[in-house]
Amino acid sequence: QYGGINGLVNKINDGTHTASVLTADSTHTSFETLTVTDFIRLIGKLPLYARQGAEWYISPAGFAASMARLRYAAGGNTVETVGGGANETFLGFNVNLVHVMDTTLGADPSKIKVLFGNLGLSSIYARRRDFSVRMYDQVYATTDQLLLQGTMRFDIVHHSLGDNTLPGPVTALKTAAS
Repeated sequence: QYGGINGLVNKINDGTHTASVLTADSTHTSFETLTVTDFIRLIGKLPLYARQGAEWYISPAGFAASMARLRYAAGGNTVETVGGGANETFLGFNVNLVHVMDTTLGADPSKIKVLFGNLGLSSIYARRRDFSVRMYDQVYATTDQLLLQGTMRFDIVHHSLGDNTLPGPVTALKTAAS
């Protein structure tokens, strides 16, 4: 939670959206132990209406330790794939590297590590107060300068994350308990 704003990972894991959370297989307690099957099961959990525009959300460390590891272990490289560098796609969907998501490597049981879905269908980013500008002409009066201060308030609301029966347009992959 930051400044009263509850993030998507906290909200989807609050116990009222359990149909949107997939727990990895029993021994998969870290990024390093997640398998392609875990990710495919997460894709399968996402409702069909949310598939178009769906993307992965994962930390850079998590991407390297799980998705990139699995992708390179699969082999099948060609001149184009090797020369193309490390583009961020996995299983046909774009990957967004999110620095504030869980980056813990090694055993980290019962933690949400990956989000998959269409944020355009689950969340809205809105202005709470329009842009305003203030002018302070006394602050730098001795140097014939003005101070202009611009402010704006905004928020993101995650309004559709499913419930305990039906998954929403964003699903989460949680590591196993042990």
